[in-house]
Amino acid sequence: MNELLLVISLVFIFGATLLGYKFFGRAGLYAMTAITTVSANIEVLMLVKAFGMEQTLGNVLFAATFLITDILSECEGKRAADKAVWIGVFS
Repeated sequence: MNELLLVISLVFIFGATLLGYKFFGRAGLYAMTAITTVSANIEVLMLVKAFGMEQTLGNVLFAATFLITDILSECEGKRAADKAVWIGVFS
């Protein structure tokens, strides 16, 4: 059951990130940076056993921040990615 929860959250979170960029552009990714950072810090407290190891639910959300900065770096430039990092730090 935990494996299913992790896979569904992975698809949902990464899908929401891509849809945020498609519909709102750079601002959508900045908003997702703040949302994923705050949510990941809340979900990091939830420990589950999935795929044979103990892990937190916040792992997928933290991975989404790397996806966001990679998209911004490739499509919008280094300054946009740096801004997303600072948004994440201050949120």
